Amino acid sequence: ARPAKPALDIWIAAPDYTQVAPVYLARAQNTSAALSASATVPAGSVLKIRLSGQHRAPLIRLGRERLEATSLGNQNFTAETVLQGSTALVLRQGLKSLGRWDIAVVPDTPPKVNVVNTAAAGNGLLKITWQAGDDYGVTKVVAVITAPDDLRGGLLHGGDALAVLDLPAPPPPAAGKSQDGVYSYQADLSRHPLAGHAVALNITVTDALGQTAKSASVEVVLPERKFESAVARRLIMERKRLLFYGDTPFAAPLVSDTLLDIVNQPELYRGDRVVFLTLASAARRIAYDGDAESLRSVADMLWDIALRIEDGGVSEAARELQDALAALNAALNDPTAPKEAIQELLGDVQDRLRDYMQAMAAEMQQRQQEGGTKPMPAEIADKVMQKIDIQDLMQQLQQMANGDQRDSLRQITEMLRNMMNNMSPESMARMQQAQQQAMEALQELQAVVQDQQRLTEATQSGGDADAPTPSPGDMREMAKAQEGLAARLEALRGKLGSLAAPMSENLDSAGQEMANAGEALRQGQADSAAIAQRAALKALTEAQDQAMQQLADAMKNMMMLGMGGGRQPGGSGEGFDPLGRSQDGGKNVGGEIGIPSEGERRRVQDIQRELRERYNDSDRPRSERDYLERLLDLFR
Repeated sequence: ARPAKPALDIWIAAPDYTQVAPVYLARAQNTSAALSASATVPAGSVLKIRLSGQHRAPLIRLGRERLEATSLGNQNFTAETVLQGSTALVLRQGLKSLGRWDIAVVPDTPPKVNVVNTAAAGNGLLKITWQAGDDYGVTKVVAVITAPDDLRGGLLHGGDALAVLDLPAPPPPAAGKSQDGVYSYQADLSRHPLAGHAVALNITVTDALGQTAKSASVEVVLPERKFESAVARRLIMERKRLLFYGDTPFAAPLVSDTLLDIVNQPELYRGDRVVFLTLASAARRIAYDGDAESLRSVADMLWDIALRIEDGGVSEAARELQDALAALNAALNDPTAPKEAIQELLGDVQDRLRDYMQAMAAEMQQRQQEGGTKPMPAEIADKVMQKIDIQDLMQQLQQMANGDQRDSLRQITEMLRNMMNNMSPESMARMQQAQQQAMEALQELQAVVQDQQRLTEATQSGGDADAPTPSPGDMREMAKAQEGLAARLEALRGKLGSLAAPMSENLDSAGQEMANAGEALRQGQADSAAIAQRAALKALTEAQDQAMQQLADAMKNMMMLGMGGGRQPGGSGEGFDPLGRSQDGGKNVGGEIGIPSEGERRRVQDIQRELRERYNDSDRPRSERDYLERLLDLFR
């Protein structure tokens, strides 16, 4: 066979983690003349040589070392090696030089890190801020908390390190850029045995090569969570007694007696069976198996039960959401994680977020009932929660976030963490207090709908062939009831406040049909009255649905504000509408700018559509159309 035309390919592939593009020293070049070039590449890069069209293997030298070429057959040769230091590449074929290349190898420098600040962030959270840098980005960040000398040993831990926290690694830098930034994370260390005590904290970072750097230790007081429930505070006190004095003769029996005393007063914990069984089990475990490991386990049980008493199932739902966010964040920082796995983790975050919101709503209802405030009926609460479209919320977050998909998702995880840190049953309850008038009006609207349903059924039964025809007296009573419902609806419009605007058309329709039904009943026309009543019921149901959507949008707005770390909505009193929104016409420029709700956006779209239809009506006077055009400009 005729030999192939001599050709030479030489390139250097950098390690994947560097994101550095391959460097080509020669690409299918004719070897009739010597080639020369130079390159600068990261340490660990792979030099690859391919030579074709030659009978003999070339002579390859890297500095003073010789690199052997391997024959691939058919006059093709190959060679490759990992570059760890700067060198010169020389290729010869017999007496002919094929080229010389100077290769500068840049070593991968170790990362650097230092703790910038630590501060309590509320509700037992510790905000850790650190500065980290690396030529290609750190891949792991770990915070280590160490006990002071006088608190080492005993039940608290099994060594000097009291806690090792895996902090989220910062996103890798852009190709060709080094990493050097300040990052922060809010860690929940409230369940730590030394919460409320001073400890030492340092941070260790690791890069892709496994090189590490450790910051200097700083002293920090671990924040404690403040419990509102007296029973929860009592359990936390007994937990501390176990952790600090569990090895003394009196501590364990005293804790066991206290737990049994609480168990025997179910009114203290709402009769929760989980609390009853857990505390009873903990008391018996202390009595029958009081070794150190068992006492640590009981201490963990007491913490979990204190949280359950304090905020119902919210803590458990929050922990599951936190775990889902941590798993998603780890996948986002793993360049090898497939898109399918990320999408699956994102779906899990959506499910856990939905569970979290439902747990929050259930706890709010429970607290309202215990506080003597009339809670939103479960039926209405469930419908409102169903209207908070979690998938749509995630889509809005992706639109808010900038950058590519992974960068956007990283921002979303941070937003959701902020939301969880800023939301609590107490803050949600404050928002509900500000919206109390609107919620009471919604409940009254629900009652009007139910009464209208019953009256409609009574009227329709009068038209049944098997049922007796209502007497004139019955018809007059039904007319009075219908007129009373119409009056209740009219009075209710004032209480609905801003809720009434988007559903004004349905409320107008319902009021008119109620009046028609009342008139028909007075004239003894049951069939006509039933037709009007059904139309009124349909309009009322649609109005109720619109009101629930507005409440869902208000709750979603609060979540969005919480994600941004801004002040949560919930003003009350003069100057605020029933949804807690300022009525100052936007003059309060010192406050935060809220995110428009779905209902508000739809309202703007309806206004735009109406203005366009009127503007396109050629029969309108020119002066009116000019005015409409100016109005349209305001909505563009």
